[in-house]
Amino acid sequence: MRSCDGCTLCCKVIGVHEFGKPKGVWCSHCKIGTGCMIHETRPNVCRAYSCRFLVDQSLDENWRPDRSGLVINADRNRVVVYVDPDRPAAWLQEPFYSRLKQWSRTSPSRWPVFVCIDDKVMAVYPNRDVEVNQRLSAS
Repeated sequence: MRSCDGCTLCCKVIGVHEFGKPKGVWCSHCKIGTGCMIHETRPNVCRAYSCRFLVDQSLDENWRPDRSGLVINADRNRVVVYVDPDRPAAWLQEPFYSRLKQWSRTSPSRWPVFVCIDDKVMAVYPNRDVEVNQRLSAS
C-alpha cells in the first residue's frame, strides 16, 4: 500500500461531521503538505479513511490527489470523487474523465460515479453526465 507522503487534499475536500469540518475548506488540524497535527487522536472516520490512490495500484502517479486535484473514495456500492474546489474542472481532464466513464460502465452495483465539487454533485454515466441535487457522504 502507498502512503500519503505529504498529500493532504482529503483534509480539504471531504467534510468531517465528527468535528464540524465542511467540505471544500482545509481542516484546522491539517498542516498542508505535511499531515494531521492531531494524528494520534484524530477521529475514527479520519483514521479509517484511505483514498483509492493509496490502495489501487492500477492508478499511476498522475492520480495522486495533490497532483490530480481528485480524492477518490471507493466502497462496494459506489465511487465518489471529491474535486478540489480550486480546480473544479480537474475531473474532466484526461486520463481522469475516461477512467470515470469506464468505472461507470463496469460498476457491479450499476451506480454512476459521483463527482462532488463543493455542493454540486454530478452523476457520471457511461453516456452522459447529470447534475443531481443530493448530498453524498464519504462513507
